[in-house]
Amino acid sequence: AFNSNEQKYIAETYVVNEDNPEYGTDGGNDTYDKIFLLSIEEATKYFNSAPNTKDSARRVQITEYAKAQGAVCWDDDEYYDNGFWWLRSIGNNNYRAVNVSFTGSIDFLGCVVDFGTYVVRPALWIEVE
Repeated sequence: AFNSNEQKYIAETYVVNEDNPEYGTDGGNDTYDKIFLLSIEEATKYFNSAPNTKDSARRVQITEYAKAQGAVCWDDDEYYDNGFWWLRSIGNNNYRAVNVSFTGSIDFLGCVVDFGTYVVRPALWIEVE
């Protein structure tokens, strides 16, 4: 998705994988990545709201392309066209990943990782000159 000129500005980031604060599930090994998913802590910090808050900034509207690929979205009221998106944090066991719901709140229990109707909202850091 990035041309060679853009790629050189994508920073390699030390990605810390914290344990799930609700269930104590081991977060796994920390990594160095250029593109990654946000953790529970980051989705709380960067959106500046508590995990259980129905945060409109954390909500994501599902694109037509994502719908064509199988993503589902809410089809009623104020949450119309909002969907679920994955975080990298482990849920209540190693088969689940935490997600952000259509309301913008964080689900610590998580969903099984092969559930194909949630979307990915990648994160990255850019190095500026």
